[in-house]
Amino acid sequence: DNWAIKNLIYNQSILHLHDSIQKKLTKMVENYKFQLWINTYRNYLSKSNFNNKIDSLDKIDYYNKNKINFKLKNDFYNVSYIILPSKNNNLKMIVSRFRNFSSNDIFFLDSLNYQFNEFTINKKVWINKNNLTKKIPSLNISTLNYNLKKRDFFIFKDSLQVYLLKVFDFRKYNTTAPYEIVEGNIERILINKKKLNFFKNFDKEILDDAIQTKKIEFFP
Repeated sequence: DNWAIKNLIYNQSILHLHDSIQKKLTKMVENYKFQLWINTYRNYLSKSNFNNKIDSLDKIDYYNKNKINFKLKNDFYNVSYIILPSKNNNLKMIVSRFRNFSSNDIFFLDSLNYQFNEFTINKKVWINKNNLTKKIPSLNISTLNYNLKKRDFFIFKDSLQVYLLKVFDFRKYNTTAPYEIVEGNIERILINKKKLNFFKNFDKEILDDAIQTKKIEFFP
């Protein structure tokens, strides 16, 4: 039924739409067809021939030259944390080791990570205020910010879990974003720039080749 209805309406449109409208629609269809084929072919080329690897030095250089454009949209904390059951038998030792946070302590804690509900020890992560309070529900951000001037280790508890938190750095809303937070965005920007240059060079090469092989000629 749907197929029949579409064809019947299409046939009626050919009979009743003015020629100027039909010419305009035909042109739009042709343009869309061209763009569809070209875009599909470009995507094929980019997957087959385009190298999307971006050098770390290029990302850092872009960040340093464009810091003013990377502003935080939230407060961010550079942290490590451990969330573990409140009845853990090694709790005192884990708290002590996490507070000290030496290389040996990190190695020891990592060996016990099967006892943790969630953790990030070896890798410090940047996490925004909203996500941090989701991970540690009993955390009071105002109290945390005030106490950051005096210490970097915090412990929170509820009926089921203990939350251990180390804060290494803190950046406020609308200040310059640390490189680690925007690295992914920078990589995407540089890949897009590289892709535009790739297609620009491809367009030039295909045109030059067409002129040299007489597939296309320009007349004054």
